[in-house]
Amino acid sequence: MKIKFWLSMLLSIVTTSTFAINPCVQNIEKHVGTTWMEMTQCDLHDEDIPAINAYLESHKNIIRFQAINTRIGDAGAATLAKNTNLELINLNGNDVGDKGAIAFGKYAKLKNLDLSHNHKITDDGATALAQNTSLDLLDLRDNQIGEEGARALAKNHSISSLWLNENHIGNKGASAFEHASMNLKYLNLSSNSISDEGVIALAHNAVIEALSLDYNQIGNEGAFALAANNTLVSLNITYNHIGPAGLHALKNNKTILDLKVEGNDGL
Repeated sequence: MKIKFWLSMLLSIVTTSTFAINPCVQNIEKHVGTTWMEMTQCDLHDEDIPAINAYLESHKNIIRFQAINTRIGDAGAATLAKNTNLELINLNGNDVGDKGAIAFGKYAKLKNLDLSHNHKITDDGATALAQNTSLDLLDLRDNQIGEEGARALAKNHSISSLWLNENHIGNKGASAFEHASMNLKYLNLSSNSISDEGVIALAHNAVIEALSLDYNQIGNEGAFALAANNTLVSLNITYNHIGPAGLHALKNNKTILDLKVEGNDGL
């Protein structure tokens, strides 16, 4: 019965549209496992997603969907967000913007979402995603998120791991995580034009255990502040502008077990 439903839905989509069916969709069974669907490098477009979603809806065992480096945009993302069983969605390297992010912000079952390298998501999309209370892991690296989006995400109470590297959050965005929720344990803010000002505030955070601040503009003052933190276990502060005194202070911290400092001025 499920197979008949799937074939009927697929035929309807194909016959009512001039869009040629994608070979990966046509041979969809070759791209699924017990709990996953893998569509990476399938050159998917938004027009392919209704057929994929119909298959997913008739196969409730599939809870993970991955389509890296395809061409899914806002319309396709919004269609996926209507799914009722997916818990993990990876759309790394697609064409999703704020409208798609806003749709995922309303997805109640989603636990793990990767929208990295989409280049289009701004503060509006980040703010919408911050309203999602089921997300555990969220990857938004290499987008267009600024301080407003960072402030919204810092208030989220479900996310435990957050990637915001290669965005534009700056010092004010970094400072927002001074009072991040108790659940946030991993935070990546590399390549965000953060200097001592932002790090001095961020260093007051007492819940984050792993922090990446590489490729910023941090000097000795920021290093001294981080050295006084007694919650961090892992710190990547490579390729900043920390001198010998700052590096010495960091190396004397008793709780940081994994410290990366290469590429700084004091080496």
